[in-house]
Amino acid sequence: MSSFEIATFFLNLHFVFLTLISSFKQNMDLSEKEVKAMGSWWDDFKKVVQNGMRVVVSKTEEYTQIGKIKFELIQLQHGLKQAYQELGREVYPKLLTAKKSALSKDAKVRSLVAKIQKLEQELKDKEKELEVAKKNPSE
Repeated sequence: MSSFEIATFFLNLHFVFLTLISSFKQNMDLSEKEVKAMGSWWDDFKKVVQNGMRVVVSKTEEYTQIGKIKFELIQLQHGLKQAYQELGREVYPKLLTAKKSALSKDAKVRSLVAKIQKLEQELKDKEKELEVAKKNPSE
């Protein structure tokens, strides 16, 4: 429920309660003391509702700010991931041709290069499988 919907609900509740007090006053033989007591209770209730609304608005602003920061973090993480991918696309072909570089001798880098080469071969095989399936849909 949004802050606007909550505020609308409480305003409607306020209107209903005022209508009830007016109805009681007209239809029942209430003393002034009883009418004042009802009004006093309503004033207390309004204060509680107003304080509650302040909290709702405050929390809404707080959560909006937190959500905005989280969204910005996700954008930055995505940008970093893209930069890593771009770097990898630039460095990988150079690693394959520069066999004598210190980087190409690193065990972790060699392992990743082997993994990429294996995945590239699997991708080519799967693309061929797809072409065959497209040509021969019944098989």
